[in-house]
Amino acid sequence: MPSEEQRVLAHKAIEDRAGSFRSALVSMADQVRGMVQVAQGAGSEEQNLTDQEVSLGNFATEKIDVERFSVYAKPTTSALPSDQVAPVEAALKVLTELLADEDLFTLRVPEGGSLGSSLARKFGRLGRVFGAAQVIELAKASKYDAEKHGHLLEQVTFTHWNSAQRAAAPPLLVELSGGDLRAASLANFLDGGAKIVLVVDGDAPPAALARVVTPGVFVQQSSDNAPLDAFTACAGAAVAGVFSASVASFVHDPAAGETSHERFTALEIPPASKLVRIGSLSPNQQTEELALLKVLTAQPAAAESEGAETEQVDPAGRLSAWLLSQAEISNLSA
Repeated sequence: MPSEEQRVLAHKAIEDRAGSFRSALVSMADQVRGMVQVAQGAGSEEQNLTDQEVSLGNFATEKIDVERFSVYAKPTTSALPSDQVAPVEAALKVLTELLADEDLFTLRVPEGGSLGSSLARKFGRLGRVFGAAQVIELAKASKYDAEKHGHLLEQVTFTHWNSAQRAAAPPLLVELSGGDLRAASLANFLDGGAKIVLVVDGDAPPAALARVVTPGVFVQQSSDNAPLDAFTACAGAAVAGVFSASVASFVHDPAAGETSHERFTALEIPPASKLVRIGSLSPNQQTEELALLKVLTAQPAAAESEGAETEQVDPAGRLSAWLLSQAEISNLSA
């Protein structure tokens, strides 16, 4: 099983991005709540004061006169058409549900389960944030249609996220068994700013993540508690695997160089051993992954040094030289 240190490394690798995403979600929910309150007549004065006390939290206790503060904290959101309040309330409910989810940024793939299908469902659920935002904008413009747009609050698959949404993608920590690591399925979600950390339990293919190495995607895998700072700092799509079993260790950093072998800033392949079937992955498939890793990290053959002369083939010159040599021989024998 992954060590506690490995789990801590994985959680730490996504905590900043997860915190930023959750903060944005909280801010969005607060604004939407204000819109609904304005549309409903802002509620009673007593309820407004209570809401403000909750929002201010412990910071306000015996330090701020909440009643005086409320004068400056009136909702400033634009008016919401009365016939569009219901969809906005439904969007607020979605945001509230997501904020209450303690495992919002965590996915556990059941043993024997499909990594690709599990990721699709999880990202579809997370996509409800973007769906809710779209519903709210449509409602503000009196353009919301339940038949056309109701599905936005149910699930928005990653396939339908636009480039801006993918750039703002929430991070994800995925726990799974090594036998269920079909890395190729990760490629569908490595776009924009998507960041995925895999915590892999048990025997696993030794070079599984080699399959998702492309010029612009950060890829790291290790089983030695290597720090994930570069993964965290990477601005683009990234995946990191933390393994409990011995696997190849490498870091593919798109910012490290122009060529493939330059982008691999670390590489350690474990000693060759007899490969056995792991989950649905045959020894041949695992061998192919190791071979791919070796190809990607191979240095190009040394080029001829600059200025090196290349022999020119001149048939006429060779014929002249031969005739001259024959003439010299004839003279010597005369």
